[in-house]
Amino acid sequence: MVFEGKNINDIKKQDLLDLIDIAHEDQTIDFKQDAYQVSDKVDPNKRSDLIQKKRIALCTDISTFANASGGWIICGMDEKEGFASDLTGLTVNAEEAISDIEKIAKAGIEPYPYGLSTRPILLQDDKVALVIHIPRSYNAPHRVKETSKFYVRRSNRNDEMTMDELRNQFTFAASFRERARAFRKERVDVISVLDHEDMPIVLDAGIHIVLHVIPITAYETQKYIDLSDFNVNNRIPWVRDLGLYNGRYNVDGYVNIIGRNNFQTVISGYNQIYRNGIIECVRRMDMQYEQISLTTIEGIAINQYKFAITIQKYLVRLPILIALSLTNAKGRILLSGRSGIVERSSAQVPLNKTNVLLPDVFLEEADELNGDERIIMRPIFDMLWNIGDYDRSLNYDTSGKYIGAS
Repeated sequence: MVFEGKNINDIKKQDLLDLIDIAHEDQTIDFKQDAYQVSDKVDPNKRSDLIQKKRIALCTDISTFANASGGWIICGMDEKEGFASDLTGLTVNAEEAISDIEKIAKAGIEPYPYGLSTRPILLQDDKVALVIHIPRSYNAPHRVKETSKFYVRRSNRNDEMTMDELRNQFTFAASFRERARAFRKERVDVISVLDHEDMPIVLDAGIHIVLHVIPITAYETQKYIDLSDFNVNNRIPWVRDLGLYNGRYNVDGYVNIIGRNNFQTVISGYNQIYRNGIIECVRRMDMQYEQISLTTIEGIAINQYKFAITIQKYLVRLPILIALSLTNAKGRILLSGRSGIVERSSAQVPLNKTNVLLPDVFLEEADELNGDERIIMRPIFDMLWNIGDYDRSLNYDTSGKYIGAS
């Protein structure tokens, strides 16, 4: 596969030159002389139709790769009988051309394929080549809005998807959420037992806050992540920065223990990184009273999310499902935990479930992943506060901005 293992930011001019006379248009790469633009010299009477055709062509090409195994489009590369023949480049404003490509794709492909990226490669004589990378999509199938058609890349051509292909694509996402939710429920049931044989460690008693980050790639057959970064003799910087020292390999992957071996008297939790990329973060709340502070839960969950997402960025790909749960919470009362807030009398009703599984959140876009974790977690927190009979989390203002506890 062309550029296999390379990030788009690693692509250089020489990588494109190396394609000439060797690389052939196939299921993973396509060559274009232009950047889906219409020349100013075109007859004005034909210009509108040509712009529409170019727009449809761009959306079709991108969606075909997204609906298949992903791929690359090289704009500014001539081809002869399918082989890259000459890196002629483009005389365009690269920034404007990239902006146009992104705008057309966002407006013309439904749903928009996450992870789409375009990068200019400087050539000579002020010319550039544009490299478009389309990763394999996990929220397929993608439809070209103007034609209402679904396309897939086969060999070196774009074909309409068959009914079987469409059926398989539509059922995959639904199947993922069903499997993810079943896994989460099973794990929460196990964690609530504390000394269950399927626990990586024996937890101390208390209420436990459980965060699961489940990538859609977790359910690809024989798809395992590389856990060598956690090798005790060769830990890389990001592993050290996260403090993943107090851990060990186990049957499921790698577990990092929080507590006893860090000069504490009890185990307060753990982080389990599964071989399929799922991350399970568990933290213990030492409960001496029947009330549970919603603000405290939020603080713990935000830290869990920051920790898990940092790992996720290095090990697996979007999209991901995020799920927050509480174990052994039956009989407890949810209060705000904010000073100066008059608690609602109706909030004094104890929880009637041992385990509370909040509705999950699905993240598809890199922009979401790199965003403020407090904003990303807000929908989950609002639902948690609803259980305590509040309209929303009071640690956010009405516009959704995080204000924290006063």
